Amino acid sequence: MEFLDRSNVDRRDILKELSVKETKKMYGGGGISSALISALSRGVTVFTDLGRYLGSSLRRIFSNNLCDY
Repeated sequence: MEFLDRSNVDRRDILKELSVKETKKMYGGGGISSALISALSRGVTVFTDLGRYLGSSLRRIFSNNLCDY
């Protein structure tokens, strides 16, 4: 296995500009993955929990049902 020493190479020299023809040949990344579904589900859960906590707090404040310390 060959290791390249890129410490003295400019980043622009490593990256290559693609032509339109080459970009049309690229595929992938357009589907819905399980990670995306999981992240969206977690986001909905977080907002639901925040609403629940905020509603519960407001209900306890307005009904004067707070814990004494």
